[in-house]
Amino acid sequence: MEYRALAQELVGMRAELRRAGVERLVDRMAAGEQGALFLLLQDGEIAHPKDLSERMGVSTARVATMLGHLEERGLLTRSPDPADNRQTVAALTDRGVAYITERRDEALGLIAQLLERLGPEDAAQYVRIQKKLVACLAEEAVDDAAKG
Repeated sequence: MEYRALAQELVGMRAELRRAGVERLVDRMAAGEQGALFLLLQDGEIAHPKDLSERMGVSTARVATMLGHLEERGLLTRSPDPADNRQTVAALTDRGVAYITERRDEALGLIAQLLERLGPEDAAQYVRIQKKLVACLAEEAVDDAAKG
């Protein structure tokens, strides 16, 4: 098997997906302000900015800026952590929950339509392979952390 040729083919296909807008949709859900809102929704609507920074892979300064913009838009609030006044927690407002739930549902609907076009067997295989890739990347990250 020529893995380098397959890798080149995948890179080309990713560019096509990006042009079609699919990658941008998924990226918006995982990064930036929508990514922060999505993580808050996943975390029970409250989280420490430092945790968001680590999970998003961006600086704490970037997260602080994002949270400031989101707070100005009324999508979240920031307040002292009741368990530790030295820390801050970000919490979704009702408006923030409604906003990110709607964005999430739109993205999931589009992705579900694409998976449906693959058919049940190919869609299941695609998801299975993506899970395997994520597990491989996570394992590699653990190995790198153990070395460094």
